[in-house]
Parts: sequence; structure tokens; C-alpha cells
Amino acid sequence: MATDPQIGALSEPNRRASKTITLAAAALLLLGALVFLLESDSWYLAFKAVHVVAAVLWVGGGTLLAVLAITAERDPDPARLLGVARQAEWAARIFIPASFTVLGMGIAMTINGDLDWGQFWLVFGLVAWTISTAIGVGFLTPRIKQLNALIQERGERDPAVQAAVQPILLAARIDIALLLLIVIDMTLKPSF
Repeated sequence: MATDPQIGALSEPNRRASKTITLAAAALLLLGALVFLLESDSWYLAFKAVHVVAAVLWVGGGTLLAVLAITAERDPDPARLLGVARQAEWAARIFIPASFTVLGMGIAMTINGDLDWGQFWLVFGLVAWTISTAIGVGFLTPRIKQLNALIQERGERDPAVQAAVQPILLAARIDIALLLLIVIDMTLKPSF
């Protein structure tokens, strides 16, 4: 039974409407953010706002991908899990800049707030950020690109493709656990 290639695809008028609504939402977000940032009388709070938004994009997006991967693993169709891998490759375009924005704004807050660089929560955050970035940029991104190339070459059901997925999933789960631990660290600010 052949499937209709248009199922799930937006019609041209709906695509235009979606684009218009998306642009309007983005403009509203930028305008609102600009007004709030200009209204703030504190550079520290402005840095913090950007820091938190970038962290939400990075950690929230990564957590969603991890949950989607866990649910896709249970599906007998390997295409579902490999679809998550394709989405993860695209998401790296957001995650990498967001992670560096988190770092930059964290450094700006530390300098602007004249915070002690030796505090445990700050040191832990920097070390964990470094580990997470190494996992993401040094392992996950290249492995996902290799996986997608392997899919193109051999197909989704090839044993080599299926074997290449497991190390990516394990590393992604460790990375997300670390990122969520950073969020808890930054929220509670433990002082050992």
C-alpha cells in the first residue's frame, strides 16, 4: 500500500500562514525581550535573562530529544529512532551556540556581580559545562553526522547503522543527566 507523500505536509497556503505566524511570534518575543532588558536597571539581571533563555533552549531541547529517543527505542520500526538522530544533528545548530551563550553570560554575571570564582557551585558549573561541551561537540555531533552518512550509504535496517546508534544514545543520556545536574547546581548553589 503506497503512502501519500502529502500526508503530514502543509499545503502552500498553510505553509505561508505558518511562516507569517512564526515571524510575528519571533518579532513579539524580540520586542518584549528588548523592552524588558531596557527596563532592567541591572546588567547582572540582563545577563541572567539571556543566560537562562539559552540554558532553557539547550537543556530543554536536549532533554526532549533524549525522551524522544527513549520512546523511539521501544518502537519496532528503526526509522523512528533514526529520525530522532536526524533531528539531533539539526538541533546541534541551536545547542552549540546556546551552550556558548550560557557560558558567556555566566562569565559576564560572575564578573558583573563580583562573585567569588572559587565557590563550589561556580567551579562545578564550569567543569560540568566543559565536560558536556566536550561530549556534545567532540563526540555526539561527529557521531551523529557519521550515523546519518551511514544511513544514506547502507539504509536504516543495516546492522552497522543499528550498532552505531547505541553509543550515541548512551553518551546523550550521560550528557543530559550532567546538564540537569548543572541546572540543580546553579539553582541551589551548594557550598561545600
